[in-house]
Amino acid sequence: NQKLTLPQSLRSLLQKPSGKLLNSVSSNLLGEKIVTIGDITTQKFNEKNVGQFISIVDFAVHREKKFDRLSELGFVNNFETITVGNPAGTITPALFIAIQKAFSSENRKIILVKGEEDLAVLPVLLISPLGFVIFYGQPDEGLVEVAVTEENKEKAYDFVSRFK
Repeated sequence: NQKLTLPQSLRSLLQKPSGKLLNSVSSNLLGEKIVTIGDITTQKFNEKNVGQFISIVDFAVHREKKFDRLSELGFVNNFETITVGNPAGTITPALFIAIQKAFSSENRKIILVKGEEDLAVLPVLLISPLGFVIFYGQPDEGLVEVAVTEENKEKAYDFVSRFK
């Protein structure tokens, strides 16, 4: 019900990869169980025609605006897009609601964040059904793969519970 703000004490912990670090996108992925977070990550998955279930983007890379249209990220069809505000260093109730709405549908969704999507992995982990896999970019290192498991949900809850 309220905006959660990342405390300074957690910043360095959340900058570390929270899953398996990869160099590239595998070509044998089950798209309907995948969530991508980040513009470059989403673009790479679209180049491989993975067909991820949810993509969360903000048109920025390293906090600099790099894109203007979803087509620049490789979206060729007209997918339902949910636009949501989420300032840097926060997780808003609107982001939680958008993620819940995306999972309540059977159709692929794009969540377009006005602000920043960097912390979206936490609410996605909390809301995703078990068996989903989340992919996000790790600056200057590659791709991070996080399986949605009970253990990872507990870790996400622990982090989010320490937000202010």
